[in-house]
Amino acid sequence: MVEIPAATQSTVVEQIICPSCKNSVAKGSNFCNNCGAKLQFICSKCGNNNPENSKFCNSCGFTLG
Repeated sequence: MVEIPAATQSTVVEQIICPSCKNSVAKGSNFCNNCGAKLQFICSKCGNNNPENSKFCNSCGFTLG
């Protein structure tokens, strides 16, 4: 078994695509760093992260928006 020293290991950051400008953005970002589009749709009642353009929280049913 060959061990790779920690200094040479690279960290892979998962990426998502901004639905507005198609720029690659780090997963978990709240806004696109290219166009400023909102990427997270967090429910203010329960804190659940909902899919883009959701009208209601898919966890508690609270109205989003």
